[in-house]
Amino acid sequence: MNKDLPEPFWQLTPRPAPDELRMRVLDAVAHELARRTRSRWELVLECTVAASFVLGVGLNVWQQQADEAWQVRVYGPRPVSQSIVEASQAVTSVTDVETGHWIQQRLSNSRAGRYHAGPPWSERYERLLNGLTDLRSDVPL
Repeated sequence: MNKDLPEPFWQLTPRPAPDELRMRVLDAVAHELARRTRSRWELVLECTVAASFVLGVGLNVWQQQADEAWQVRVYGPRPVSQSIVEASQAVTSVTDVETGHWIQQRLSNSRAGRYHAGPPWSERYERLLNGLTDLRSDVPL
């Protein structure tokens, strides 16, 4: 069966449905939507999926923290890169020691996440989260 209309029908202007019919159809749809309730199984499955998602995110965060702690125990703290040391020394020469130390910590923390970057999208998420962290630190409490 073909759903294409013959050419003469495309030249016609369709008429709208009568107002009584339109109101009856809209009322019937509203009635069906209002009386529809979810079964217990749907509710149980929705809650199970939500709990699984939260559990998965929590386990992922825990695994990353445990892995970082293990790497520090096995390999020791990560060395500070020479470019970060130079940048913090430049800031210290212009400002004070506390600001230079703060800059060194911030740059080291932002660089630390790159060791775990696997897929290309994880670096984009890391930049986004760092940007959000920077925005949040600028907001006075």
